[in-house]
Amino acid sequence: MEVHMEDLIERVRKNLEPDLGSAEQEWELLTDLLKGTTTYRYDIFKWVFIEHQGYTRTRAWAGREVFQANAEEGWKAISHLLSSKDPDDRETALMTIKTFNDPRVPLIIKPLLYDPWPYIQFAAAEILKDIYPEEVKSVMQALQTHEEQWVRDSAEAMLKDMA
Repeated sequence: MEVHMEDLIERVRKNLEPDLGSAEQEWELLTDLLKGTTTYRYDIFKWVFIEHQGYTRTRAWAGREVFQANAEEGWKAISHLLSSKDPDDRETALMTIKTFNDPRVPLIIKPLLYDPWPYIQFAAAEILKDIYPEEVKSVMQALQTHEEQWVRDSAEAMLKDMA
């Protein structure tokens, strides 16, 4: 019996729809669903990476699978995710490429220092603090006046860590 990609994506989507409690459990279910499937494996990982609304770590793991299979498509997806209005998409892109040893990564991540969401700013700052220390310090100093206490505390902690 031939399984069509759309049917498989729908099956994966339905199985991943409920909150499974953690990215690890979501990833385990996804890889279990794909066992024995080679034909559409890349397409499913690409769908999870770009469109799935689940855990960002699961999406990032799927993104790494996409990069392994087709780096050019991976970079196109990163560009798409970074330009998204959804902060989870930007976080997914950041998590996917943060460990890549590629000279493009700092340049791609740098705009996230000014993201409207502080958690994304902190994630970008953690990666960039040794590459652009003065700019990261400037952003952290600005965040010390943020309305939320956790943001002020995190900014202060990063500044101490960088001193």
